[in-house]
Amino acid sequence: MPSFELTDDHPLYNPLSLFLRTSEIDRLSETLTQWLWTGQTGGFIKGKPRVGKSTALKMLADQLHTRTGKPIPSHVFTVPPRDKGTIQAIYRNLCISADIKLTSSRLRNTDALFEDFFHYLMDMALITKSKRVLLFVDEMQRLTVDQIEVFAELHDLAGERDVLLTVVFTGNDTQCDKLIERIKTKERELVHKRFFTQELSFSGLRSLKDVRDCLGQYDKLRFPTQTGPTYTQAVLPDEFASGFRLKSLASIIWGVFRDHQRALKLEAWAMKYFTTAISTLLVDYLPEFGVDNFCEETVERCIEVSGLIPSVVEEI
Repeated sequence: MPSFELTDDHPLYNPLSLFLRTSEIDRLSETLTQWLWTGQTGGFIKGKPRVGKSTALKMLADQLHTRTGKPIPSHVFTVPPRDKGTIQAIYRNLCISADIKLTSSRLRNTDALFEDFFHYLMDMALITKSKRVLLFVDEMQRLTVDQIEVFAELHDLAGERDVLLTVVFTGNDTQCDKLIERIKTKERELVHKRFFTQELSFSGLRSLKDVRDCLGQYDKLRFPTQTGPTYTQAVLPDEFASGFRLKSLASIIWGVFRDHQRALKLEAWAMKYFTTAISTLLVDYLPEFGVDNFCEETVERCIEVSGLIPSVVEEI
């Protein structure tokens, strides 16, 4: 059988390029479509850390359409941890996220920063001939209440140009609670009604079916796309040719996780820890020890390597 060499940009080596479609992503896609088709001005997606919210946004950003099938242009903005909590800082970071080149003088001018990013959004609408634009704001727990007013300003001005700007915020549920409570005050009532009356809770893997479906994608996804071997085939070419599929290990893998889920009182298997565990299993353990020697102890070791248990202890 041919031998395949995995390069550094292979999704098994590069987590940022590993995209698995989950039932939660499908549910999120349906919800976003509903919000857009019913003319909602915004919404809030919340979930535990590392469940895959940010990855879901990247996957769905260019897949949303109007009722007539026209693509809706979108931009994903992740609030950086270094954000200073000022209006000027949020506009500057928005411009940076859009790769807008800024002179030193404009970097210090809040109005100029606002204009640059607003024109970027309107250019997206113009180029695509769309009356809709979607802006995702990820890691919203890093924002201040005043900074959220920025998105209301963008929405209002877009409306004056006959463009509906829908702003969807995502964040870690426990960290966002206090921020949203402050937004609910009378002084911020309009902002709350505009962006936070629509809400969706996003989760990790919750069932054997979820795990089986994800493992099946390792057996089908190819790198390079279309022409390369599947992820499983690239690592285990002989076994793959003989009929082995990673999906066949789903019951044992889920069973081992369930033991940890009960002990640690986890709602679901966060995607960060799932993909790390499975990549470790596929790249390191199965080629070294063979698929015939796969057992529960192997899964235990992969889950340990993924960092799941220390992360839960730290949160507690």
